[in-house]
Amino acid sequence: MGARASAFVGDFCVDSYYIIDSDAAKPSLETGILTRPVREQRSTLGGAGNVAANLRVIGATTIRAFAVIGADSLGLELMRLLAHQQVDTSGVIIQSTGWQTNSYLKPIVNGEECHRYDFGVFNALTPQSERSLLGAIAAALPELDVLVVNQQFEKGIHTEGFQAGLNDLLRRHPRVVALVDCRHLAHAYPTGMHKLNDLEATRLCGIAHTPQDAIPRKEAVESAVRLFARWKRPVFVTRGPKRLPGDRRTGHSRGSRTSHHPKDRHGRRRRQHGGGHRCLSRGRGLAGRGGRLRQLCRRRHRAETSADGHGLAGRDSGDRRIPDYVYQPELAEDIRHASYLPGTAFEIAEPLPAEFEIHFAIFDQDGTLSTLRRVGIR
Repeated sequence: MGARASAFVGDFCVDSYYIIDSDAAKPSLETGILTRPVREQRSTLGGAGNVAANLRVIGATTIRAFAVIGADSLGLELMRLLAHQQVDTSGVIIQSTGWQTNSYLKPIVNGEECHRYDFGVFNALTPQSERSLLGAIAAALPELDVLVVNQQFEKGIHTEGFQAGLNDLLRRHPRVVALVDCRHLAHAYPTGMHKLNDLEATRLCGIAHTPQDAIPRKEAVESAVRLFARWKRPVFVTRGPKRLPGDRRTGHSRGSRTSHHPKDRHGRRRRQHGGGHRCLSRGRGLAGRGGRLRQLCRRRHRAETSADGHGLAGRDSGDRRIPDYVYQPELAEDIRHASYLPGTAFEIAEPLPAEFEIHFAIFDQDGTLSTLRRVGIR
């Protein structure tokens, strides 16, 4: 049966961009400090809102939002952006004190993003808002197929009381598929499928990395396996521009199978955001239709290549592109891992079997072996 409705609970954000034209700057009459004239201003959905927008693009019909916003101009803008995506906002709670609508304000000066202004990092959920939000979710759950649980801000709706209440609701509605995408609280919702990036997954397994580290594939895979063993639920670990490991139960005595799916790379360079959100939107679409997890991984990559600069997927363009796969991305990124055929400059990407004997090879003009052609020589 097709999905009737999807819902998102979590940190709905407004990404605000101010394009500064420094050539028009003038000293302020009051302070003498140069002004920053704004030539262009635009806003897009971020956080859980970005996932909802992606889901709308790929064809979802009924989408509901459960969130807390402030009684401020950013809250009005968030509601406007959600309405534009035809998202049902009847589950959005307004907290007038102690709460700012989550937003990232990003000044762009001479094409470069400057210091970002973050709104909502000091939010404190009131008991009344907590009860109202849980009540709205409880009323909607009988009509839902999928509930995406999002968390980006360390301080927000995910209080201990809210976690306990939502877990209780999910246990009482086992038919509803929960997809958990939480930066700091993935462990708080053990009944759902989990989407994490490699940094979050390794951290949950006690391996310390910084966001700048190139996390080895082996660690990402081992973390997926360990988290599956812990939660007994499907786990997806995104790896940025590399691969998407997953761990899922197979029904055999082996218990689980880890699969890896190469990420498409399109030749045109552009700034990418929200790859994990695109993965989550594809996952929700398949989960609601009973899709297979391997299919989810492939569709996630299609969503990735069809996305615009803000992580929003295009409806048709991705399906028409020819994928360009990165083979052994860790080896491609770090020459220190390279090994060579003795006495030559030929790099060995993968050892060949002892009985393998090469008779012919075709080289491209840049001197690399051609891997996309076949030779009919006997």
